[in-house]
Amino acid sequence: MKIYLLRDKSKSMTDWIKRTKADSYSYEILNRKTSLPLFFLREVKAETANILKQTALSVGCDCSIGRQVISGEKSLSDMMVMCTDSQLFKIREKLKGQPFSLEKVANAMIEKLNDRESFVVSSEDLLKDKKYLIMGILNLTNDSFYDGGKYNSIDMALKQTEKMVEEGAHIIDIGGESSRPGSDPVNADEELERVMPFMKLARSRFKECIFSVDTYKSKVAEAAIAEGASIINDISGLKFDPMMAEVISKNKASCILMHIKGTPKSMQDSPEYESLLFEVADSLSESVEIAHSAGIDPCSISVDPGIGFGKTKEHNLTILKNIDILRSLGKPVCIGASNKRFIGAVLNANANDRILGTVGANVAALMGNAKIFRVHNVAENLQALKIAEEIMYAGN
Repeated sequence: MKIYLLRDKSKSMTDWIKRTKADSYSYEILNRKTSLPLFFLREVKAETANILKQTALSVGCDCSIGRQVISGEKSLSDMMVMCTDSQLFKIREKLKGQPFSLEKVANAMIEKLNDRESFVVSSEDLLKDKKYLIMGILNLTNDSFYDGGKYNSIDMALKQTEKMVEEGAHIIDIGGESSRPGSDPVNADEELERVMPFMKLARSRFKECIFSVDTYKSKVAEAAIAEGASIINDISGLKFDPMMAEVISKNKASCILMHIKGTPKSMQDSPEYESLLFEVADSLSESVEIAHSAGIDPCSISVDPGIGFGKTKEHNLTILKNIDILRSLGKPVCIGASNKRFIGAVLNANANDRILGTVGANVAALMGNAKIFRVHNVAENLQALKIAEEIMYAGN
């Protein structure tokens, strides 16, 4: 007899179960018993936390809750629920009809398990048959940190678009205003002067291409959508312009909602957080709620933690390590780490020498189940993500 340790429980164990020649009807049942989701619940009432812990223990799993809540000294506790999928369903059965919102809590955790992230653009789910999407960056600006001035002529912009499309970009993201740290804003008319002439030509030349416009101004968004843009990539998460959500909704566009702390001008002036991951997730949750309230299709929304937008190197690395916190919002996560300063800080490399660092960050993010990758260098990132995908899903 030989014994092997299957350490990674983050993926389906069905393939290993099949190797045992078990009856096929048992595959799903057994697979649930190998999956170990971990839930973190914030500010749970003491009575709810204590009953949930006792229920978990009764089905063979456990919860971590504050000692002072168990003793009755405090009324609220953060808690962690550790159970297999199978145990979670047993917990729900035991909590049916119980007070203190216990059944609702169990149902909410099960809903998190069943979320399938979609990104619907022009009535098509771009993630239906893909594990990830590549968004090629096209900055029509003079002062962007990486490619400022390279593509601010229409001819050069069209050539770069053609290059990125040929290399495999699924989306082209057009920017008419730099949002690099310390940058000054431009008015909507100037932004339109940069974006619209290109959009008119690009839509006729690249008829099958999906275009996104990187703007937080509703005037720019409306004009771009009218010219054929399908996605609005808003660095403010719908919070800088109160009309943005309505414009996206009425035009049935899709959107990427990003987190930013402050504004591009001030965001890197010693950014601080009391609880980084929860503050970013809660802010994005607010953006999602704005979108839902405006009538934007819930399946047409992606969230972006805003790597480098009001974050230190340590903040960025922590976010990339903990993408699952953002996935709890039920929206595909977009990562824009491409060639950014934190990569340069880790590698001691200038902006032109960060491609391999970007690739490394994006592969790590893919392993954390990020779905959309916003990059300057399409070919290099696509190749790396393709290999990572093949390894991650080998045999499945």
